Order: sequence, then C-alpha cells, then structure tokens
Amino acid sequence: MVGMFLLFIGLFESVLIILDEKKDKVFDRYQLYNVTNSDIFLSKIVSIFLMLLIIIFLFFVSASIIFKISIANPMAFYTICSMYTFMIATLAVMFSILLKHSNHVQTILLPTILIFSLLGGFWIPLENLSESLNKIPLFLPTGSFMSAGLYAANNIQQDPNFVLSIMVLSGYCVIFIAISLKKIDFIKKKE
Repeated sequence: MVGMFLLFIGLFESVLIILDEKKDKVFDRYQLYNVTNSDIFLSKIVSIFLMLLIIIFLFFVSASIIFKISIANPMAFYTICSMYTFMIATLAVMFSILLKHSNHVQTILLPTILIFSLLGGFWIPLENLSESLNKIPLFLPTGSFMSAGLYAANNIQQDPNFVLSIMVLSGYCVIFIAISLKKIDFIKKKE
C-alpha cells in the first residue's frame, strides 16, 4: 500500500506541479539569476525525494504509535525506502521533462503506475506468481522495493536479494537521470 501510494503521489503531484511551472514560464524567470537547467533538475529531484521521505517517516511513526507496528530490520527497511523514493523522484522529473502538456499526464502516468504496481507485487503477492513470472519483479523497481522491504520489515537478517534490489533501483535512477539530462529543457536558451 505504501509503495503504491508513494508511486501515485510522487508521480502525479510532482509531474503536474512541474508542468504547471513550465506552462507559467516560472523557469524562464530563473535566467535573471544564472540558474541552469541542471540546477533546476537537481532541486526538483531533491524536493520530491524529501517530500516522499517525510511522508514515509510520518506514515511509519504514526503506524508504530497508533497500531504498535514494529519493523524487524529498520536500517535495511529505511535504506530500501530511501532508494525507492529517490527512484520515484528521478522518474517524476524525467516525465516532467518528456511530457509537454499536463493533459498527457493521465495518459502516460496511469498505465506506467498500473504496470509497475501490478508486476511489482503491489496487488498480487509475489509468492502467488508462477515460477516464470516470479523473476520479473526482481528487475522492476516496485518488485525490488516490495521484496526487500517486506523481508526487512519481517526479518532481522538481511534479504539475500537486498544488494540486487539496491542495484536495480540504482540502475533505474541512472537511466532516468541520463534520459532527463539528454532531454532537459526547463530554461529555453535565447539566442
């Protein structure tokens, strides 16, 4: 539930806000202050990342206080949550760069969220998947988050696939950042 919520909020809200800023030419005003596209790119990733980390923190603090839920391996759990939120932040910024209008957001983001969440184990427990389908979630960011996060929440030992999950999430971050830097256009260069 938390992974799906973070994916939905992180993508929809962030992409819509950034596209509205692009439409209102907020980024063009930054030219007065010598702010570059890379500066804006980094600031957007950091702000989305921090927003999602605060949401995770509030969610689990309130869950531990109200429902007395404890996490068996908090260090591994918060590490995987941090990597997952960073991946969402890079994905959100990439989509805000690639999409030109806010009316494209639902058309592109909803199928992306649905495919990631379905194949990642947010709707169907990963144990219920067939042997061939059970390998797919390990190479999706949502599946990596689910398997490593559930293992860390329920077991004191580290997940055998923990390093693989971190590598998968890091790989997606690198891909999203590379695409974003190639297509970045927050500030239009005037000739």
